[in-house]
Amino acid sequence: MTPHQEHPFAHAEQTAHAWLAAVAQEMETDNLAAAHRALRAWLHVVRDRLTPDSLAHLGAQLPALLRGILFDGWVPAHTPVRYDAHEFVARFAHSAGITETEVPNAAAAVTRALRAECSAGQLENVLDQLPRSVREIIGSASVGMVSRTTGAAAERIEELEHAVETLSEAVGVLIHGLEQTPIDEPDLTRTAWAAREAHRVMLAEKERR
Repeated sequence: MTPHQEHPFAHAEQTAHAWLAAVAQEMETDNLAAAHRALRAWLHVVRDRLTPDSLAHLGAQLPALLRGILFDGWVPAHTPVRYDAHEFVARFAHSAGITETEVPNAAAAVTRALRAECSAGQLENVLDQLPRSVREIIGSASVGMVSRTTGAAAERIEELEHAVETLSEAVGVLIHGLEQTPIDEPDLTRTAWAAREAHRVMLAEKERR
């Protein structure tokens, strides 16, 4: 008689189910489908705001099945997407199938569940890459910092974060376009392309404002 063998994916399914149950508990619901939608929305919306390096750190903290959800449909060339708190809420609501007013509670519940399951401090290291206004929504910003950066001050800080990100991206594009080996002849075409791409990045940020 053939001895009973555990399904090879059984452990992965059990682990993912335990994480999903933790999300449902934080959301105070028995509806695992709703918890799954909220978890998936959180993973995808946060994912699209992260650099590939930060995303890799997040993925390393997740069980295999949730890691698959994290990377499902991810297009590296289209990230990171620089969205603000309002767009985060809209994206999350659309993905989770909930109203925008329900987003803060749902997103914060997912954050609490993931924080409890991830290695100590690792989730915060990843979420520190997000704008402060978004971190406040998902419940990862410290209370003291939130109280000191509300209203106009918080908006100003977010604008500065956007400006620094844009400048960094433009400089990166310019450097990449101008990279040459010491024996290369000056390439005016490459120089013009680099300058044009850097200007495009800066112009896109100006139009966003």
